[in-house]
Amino acid sequence: MKTTILFILTSLVYAFIITDLPSALISQHAKQVKDTNGNPILPGSRYLILPAFRSADGGGISLGRTTANSECPVTIQQDYFEVVTGLPVKFSIAGVDISTGAILTGTPLDIEFAEKPECATSSKWHFEGDDFPREWVDIGGVHHENRSVLNGSFKIEKYCFAYKLVFCPIFTSPLGLCFDIGRQDDDNNGRRLILTEEGDPAFRVVFVHADVDDAANRISSIL
Repeated sequence: MKTTILFILTSLVYAFIITDLPSALISQHAKQVKDTNGNPILPGSRYLILPAFRSADGGGISLGRTTANSECPVTIQQDYFEVVTGLPVKFSIAGVDISTGAILTGTPLDIEFAEKPECATSSKWHFEGDDFPREWVDIGGVHHENRSVLNGSFKIEKYCFAYKLVFCPIFTSPLGLCFDIGRQDDDNNGRRLILTEEGDPAFRVVFVHADVDDAANRISSIL
C-alpha cells in the first residue's frame, strides 16, 4: 500500500480523536471563489487554472500522455512554460444535476475539462492510485479498467492571497478529511498534479475566465 494511503488511514484515526467542527460553523466561513477579475466563479463557465506566481512557477493545466508509449493524453499536468496557459475547465457542484449560483470555498465539486480528446470517453478529473511516486490526477474513461481509482470530490479553499485545490476521498467524507493537491515533476510530461502528504506544499492557483472562442482555439491547438 502506498505511503499516501497509509497517511490517509493514520489521519482518519487522529480525526476520531479531535473534535469535529459543526457543518454550520464551517459554512459561516465559506466565501465566494472569485476569478482574477474579481467575479464569482460560476458552475458551467470556463476557467483556466494558473499558478499564482506566473513569472517563475510555470504555466497552466493541460493534458499529457502518462508514459512515452501512451496513445491518449489523459494525465493532468502543469506545463513548465509560463506562456502555455493550458486548457479551460468547468466546475459543477458534486451530486447536483444542475448547479446554479456562485461557488463557495469548501463546496464539494466535480472538475472536468471543457472538451476532451477524441480518444478519451470523459474529461472528468479523477485520482489514480497506481504507479508513479504519488497518486495523481487524470481524466476518466476506459483506461481506468484494472486500475485503482480514488473516488471523492474536489474543493477550492482560500490559500494566502490565492487558492488551492483539495481532494476529499469518499471514505473520509463523514469526517470531512481532505488533502491538498500539489505537483511532482514527471520526465514524460510536465508536472503532474498529485495528492500531497503532510508537510508538502499545495499548488497555489488563480482562476482566469476563458472566453469561449479563445478556449476552443486552445483546445484544438493542444489536443
